[in-house]
Amino acid sequence: LDEEGLVEIGVHTVNHKPLGKLKPESAYYQMSKSKELLEKGLNHKVDTIVYPFGSFNANVKKQAKQIGFIGAASVYFGDRPSGQDLYAWRRVMITNSDIGAVLLRKMFIAFELVK
Repeated sequence: LDEEGLVEIGVHTVNHKPLGKLKPESAYYQMSKSKELLEKGLNHKVDTIVYPFGSFNANVKKQAKQIGFIGAASVYFGDRPSGQDLYAWRRVMITNSDIGAVLLRKMFIAFELVK
């Protein structure tokens, strides 16, 4: 998928811990190490992160910017407007239990929100 450019692959941390509940140095490690490893594996820069469980705070957002991410996604439902908070994007979350009509509806909503 990455080589075909069909999707954007972003960071999701090393151990999938709620960043907003971690000590600042642990949150920084989770984000920076994950970025480093993913970039090495993909052999190119990775620009975005999705916060595990949507957990973040002002410090996590500041660190994400310092690490070099250009944006970050939360689990808040909605569109991803570029002119607003780049480190708390809203999104349409699709889970492994979304099938059939539910999956199609979420995909349609996501398409409508970003077009």
